[in-house]
Amino acid sequence: MYAALNVLNIPCFHSFSLLSRIPDCKTWSAALDAKFFSRGSPFTLTQWDQLLSDYAAITDVPATPFAEDLIAAYPDAKVILIERDIDSWFTSFDNNVI
Repeated sequence: MYAALNVLNIPCFHSFSLLSRIPDCKTWSAALDAKFFSRGSPFTLTQWDQLLSDYAAITDVPATPFAEDLIAAYPDAKVILIERDIDSWFTSFDNNVI
């Protein structure tokens, strides 16, 4: 999906984006802490805008746990649901990310 969006010249956030935006890791960690560990407040539209302002689309981790939050923050956004076999996805993830 990331490659397809890039072909269409749609700036897309993907886990690989973090490699060139290391300071954003701290912000993603804060979002995860707030959502899953009640450390801080859930992210607001302002915070999502600050984190994702350079992008028109978002895929993959670390965004996947925030699908519902992002849909609520951006109710007019288009959502493309990709379903993959979990085993083939994990193999790809393991080979490329971990």
